[in-house]
Amino acid sequence: MTSPYCGFTKRLIVLSICLCGLLAFSTTLSANTTTFVVGQDNLGSYTPNNGSGTAEGVSEPVGPYAGVLTINGSVQPNYLYFCLTGNQYLDTTESGSVGTPTTSALVTSNVATTQQLEEAAFLASYTLTEAVLDHITLKSTDGVHITFTDTSGYTSTGTFISSVLGPIQDAIWYVMGTLPAGDSNILNDPVISGLVTLAQTSYLNDSDNNVQVFTFVPTKDQPTGQSFISVNPVPEPGTMVLFGAGALLMGLGCIRRRMARRPR
Repeated sequence: MTSPYCGFTKRLIVLSICLCGLLAFSTTLSANTTTFVVGQDNLGSYTPNNGSGTAEGVSEPVGPYAGVLTINGSVQPNYLYFCLTGNQYLDTTESGSVGTPTTSALVTSNVATTQQLEEAAFLASYTLTEAVLDHITLKSTDGVHITFTDTSGYTSTGTFISSVLGPIQDAIWYVMGTLPAGDSNILNDPVISGLVTLAQTSYLNDSDNNVQVFTFVPTKDQPTGQSFISVNPVPEPGTMVLFGAGALLMGLGCIRRRMARRPR
């Protein structure tokens, strides 16, 4: 006679196999076609400095940019992004794909390396570190406007741009190899140079698996566009599947133990 617990065990095994199969396809889930709409706001522009107070290069709008990333009709929770491709022109609405620094189409198409994207992710997250140290809140709740709040009352928007946001945006373009024309000598700016060195030596210590990388995909109707990286890490689909699978299996395990304790 077959034990009723044998059937339960078989169902548990089948369910586990199905969950593992779903997890195996999670990279596909994280690379769905997406649209990215740039918001109205960024905080200002920055011109790299040659180290002696003299401006060098060109003045460029700096990140983070307000923006809305939509995957299959689902708006993502993060609204702040840094630009990865300063040598490309921006369109208001762009189509492409989304991934992590490991699964990004920029990597799979050999446009960039995983290390470059990890360094960019480190620099983007470093923005928040600097903001906390300066008692600054930097956020967007709608993907259109950016709110800059200094709770200490000592740091102006212009100061934060010149000391943090501008150098970080240029450092991201430098590590990605996508500097705008005219900014080829930005390492003469000691702040940018220090950030590039920090990114190159510290990126492995930063957890960026959940950082979203939007990769613009050119088409005949839209041949130009830019790619972006999120400032705040958000859970990728694979991570959510793994978490859900673990929670479900733990729950089923508890049910099985309770059934085993019942008198026969």
